[in-house]
Amino acid sequence: MLKSSSVKKQTSNADLSILEKKVLKELRDKKYSEGEVKAILEQIRFPKMETGNKHRHFTQDQTSVKFAVVGDTHVGSKYFDKEALHKFYEQAYNRGVRTFYQVGDLIDGENMWRGQVYQIYAHGLDAQVRAVQKEYPKLKGATTHFITGNHDDSFRQTAGVNPGRLIEQARDDMKYLGSREATVLLGEKGKTRMMLQHPGGGSSYALSYKPQKIVESFEGGTKPHLLFIGHYHKIGQFFYRNVHTFLAG
Repeated sequence: MLKSSSVKKQTSNADLSILEKKVLKELRDKKYSEGEVKAILEQIRFPKMETGNKHRHFTQDQTSVKFAVVGDTHVGSKYFDKEALHKFYEQAYNRGVRTFYQVGDLIDGENMWRGQVYQIYAHGLDAQVRAVQKEYPKLKGATTHFITGNHDDSFRQTAGVNPGRLIEQARDDMKYLGSREATVLLGEKGKTRMMLQHPGGGSSYALSYKPQKIVESFEGGTKPHLLFIGHYHKIGQFFYRNVHTFLAG
């Protein structure tokens, strides 16, 4: 439980997001308890992942499957690299890939940090969904399965709206799998488990440190065979605790 001094220190932090400052002002006005303040702040910063999301996108008798993975496209940001994304899709498509996975932060969201508004070209949820509808790669017979990340989910916090569902409605070739995490079952009887995950927090000095900690958090018997991680904007590949782990880039 937070001590009174801890709450005061946390609520006066100059690095708080615009949303957090707004929420804290309302909490002060309504005289919420320290425990309630802590719980609400944690929910804003670390929304609960949607657990139990298991999907099948290949037939059970397929012993070999081909797919491509991309992450953190941030459509709506002025730094969204549309040309590189389309080139990636086209190269994968030309190699026979028809199933794509996107591991979160598909759109750039809002109020993630002070000044973000000056770094986006699509303002608001409707504009960012339209940007995806118009600008995200669309190739004949190809499907993109995606989870949402912290940038996508900022619209849940500011407007109570699930952007994943809206994107799925806007594009019939894009399928929403869940918030922050989903599992895809591959191979005979779905025995091979592939997890897509969009964690929180900052990066680390060592490329493998955060993926290692994530894999260490899995209990025996629950580990996926393949793990694709977004959020960190880096590329990496590791084999640890019998989990083939990839930073999606």
